[in-house]
Amino acid sequence: KSVMDETIILFMSGMKGSGHELLQLPVVLATGSNVLKKDYRTTFSGQARLADLHLTLMQKGFGMDVAKIGYSQGILPQILA
Repeated sequence: KSVMDETIILFMSGMKGSGHELLQLPVVLATGSNVLKKDYRTTFSGQARLADLHLTLMQKGFGMDVAKIGYSQGILPQILA
């Protein structure tokens, strides 16, 4: 195993515009694990929440027993391998 097999890197840009809207935020995820899809690019629907991304990483990436975080509504299965 390498260090990347046990690592998830989340890189995000700042908020769009002066209103700090949570819309069209570029996000990059890098990992060596088999939890997330590899070489995958998507544009989420307007219903995808940043808290859902964080919940997905916590539950599936780190195996944490967390039911909800902030305003999350569930995990994002489309990014899972």
